[in-house]
Amino acid sequence: MSFDQQLGDHWGAFLRAGWQDDDPAEVTHDLTYSGGVDINGGLWGRADDNVGISLAYLDGNGALDETNVFETYYRANFGDYFAVTADVQWMKDDYEDNSIEEAKGWVLGLRTTAEFRLRGCAGAKQRQRSNQ
Repeated sequence: MSFDQQLGDHWGAFLRAGWQDDDPAEVTHDLTYSGGVDINGGLWGRADDNVGISLAYLDGNGALDETNVFETYYRANFGDYFAVTADVQWMKDDYEDNSIEEAKGWVLGLRTTAEFRLRGCAGAKQRQRSNQ
């Protein structure tokens, strides 16, 4: 489940929750909860950019008891079709077996997004008609 709420012209908040049934998939978490804020770049003159800060709790299954995550990111848009997102996370895993040392550390990421629009496809024609 996902809930997003705009809080004025530049601020937003979100909450997310997810779960998994007793499925044979190789997933180490049964439940996930996260929430945070999103700030529109209009505050610093780049209205199409945004920065976000969030916290997450992941309830483990099996040997992994829980994971806690703090994350912040900045998404910079370059025109209508290209964006770059820099992401920093701090994660900490706790295990049910106390003899296993907890795992914690930083995760850094860089993601690019490129959009391609095909002329003449049904979706593009539909958008053109709705914009007229």
